[in-house]
Amino acid sequence: MYLGAALTDILFWTYGKGSNEFLLLWLNIHWFLYHFFSVPQMLGSLFSPLKRLKDGRSRGFDPQKAVESLILNLVMRITGFLVRITLLLAALAAEIGAALIGAVFFALFLLWPLHIQLKWQK
Repeated sequence: MYLGAALTDILFWTYGKGSNEFLLLWLNIHWFLYHFFSVPQMLGSLFSPLKRLKDGRSRGFDPQKAVESLILNLVMRITGFLVRITLLLAALAAEIGAALIGAVFFALFLLWPLHIQLKWQK
């Protein structure tokens, strides 16, 4: 009788509170990855120069200085864009990896009582 009660408790916990806790943990991992890679800030500053590096303007107009400033600012914006896109792709890969690994472990978590039951029947 004690074994049956323990088995039902395990089943109720696994498919009730245990599943809920697992899914909350999974959501916390996604929340962490989203904020670790600063996704909103990266998207908001996608076309900003890298580390806010840009050439300041001086008084007066010098065509050579204007072209140099334009090229430097353009290179810094392109570099910032490439760095941020790389980090956003890394964030996407981490999110997809966490989703796939979480789905596999959740399936294993849901199937482990069946595995235990099959072992006991042998």
